[in-house]
Amino acid sequence: MKRIAAISVLLCLVSCRSGSPGARESGPAAPEFVRGREGASPLAAAREGAGDAVVARVGGAEIRRSDIGDFVLRYFRDQANEAVTQLVDETILSAEAKAHGIEVPEELARQRIEEEARAFEQKVRVQFGAETSAGNYLRDRYGLTPEEHRRDLARLVRVQLLRDRVIRFTALREERAEIREAVFADEAEARRAAEAARSGADLSALAEAGGIRASTALPPVPRSEISPPELAERVFALGEGEVGEPVAVVSEGRRLWHVFKMVRKLPARAGGYGELRAGIEADLAARPVSSLEYMLWARRAREAYGLSAP
Repeated sequence: MKRIAAISVLLCLVSCRSGSPGARESGPAAPEFVRGREGASPLAAAREGAGDAVVARVGGAEIRRSDIGDFVLRYFRDQANEAVTQLVDETILSAEAKAHGIEVPEELARQRIEEEARAFEQKVRVQFGAETSAGNYLRDRYGLTPEEHRRDLARLVRVQLLRDRVIRFTALREERAEIREAVFADEAEARRAAEAARSGADLSALAEAGGIRASTALPPVPRSEISPPELAERVFALGEGEVGEPVAVVSEGRRLWHVFKMVRKLPARAGGYGELRAGIEADLAARPVSSLEYMLWARRAREAYGLSAP
């Protein structure tokens, strides 16, 4: 499991400073943090405030919670986009989980939370020295208690675990195919590769030798994800282990030749989450959700829910 950031990407944008926790720079007097605990950062004040609260005063000027959001949106666009995307997906996941009764195994969640908490503690000690505890780091850098940090961490862990189960449950309800693909610039080369693959040669090695990129090991894809529909029909018509004839596909004005091998077909599964739960858990243990699998699910889910900007 990819290590989850201990706190949201936005948390470090307001109060980051160089050096070890507790370091103080010389210069003008520190600003007044309106609602933060003693020694807290503006982030802590922002978390504790309500509405568009004033989080700091500097020389008579006020900094409000909305100013933080405006600043991040203007100068940290990638992080802001990531945060919005995460909130959108979390909203969809919540709706899907409620509709289908999808739950996160509690024991697994506790185990992952402990793993992430230990990893965070280790990261702090490696970065700032063995004498620095995670608790001191959180207090000095973010004005957080270990309990607050753990609540944030638990939420992120549970969202990721829920995401994986929603993705696999959605996939099981559709007919899918696990295929291998090799792409060639020349038709003759593609036909030679297809014939060699039928005789037992490895398609990945053939693609590496004469193709324009390495053979792609795609996650199981539903028929609707292969475009145009005519190509989907040709791919799904292949039997398991069969290598098809090269197919010409025009993309961005360039004609390329694709060779597909059907690894296995996965028929749609009927039933609710309760009936499919054991199979989903076993599948996730054997094959974690890939980034490509997540991107395919996310695009379709956002379209289905009618995501749009206000």
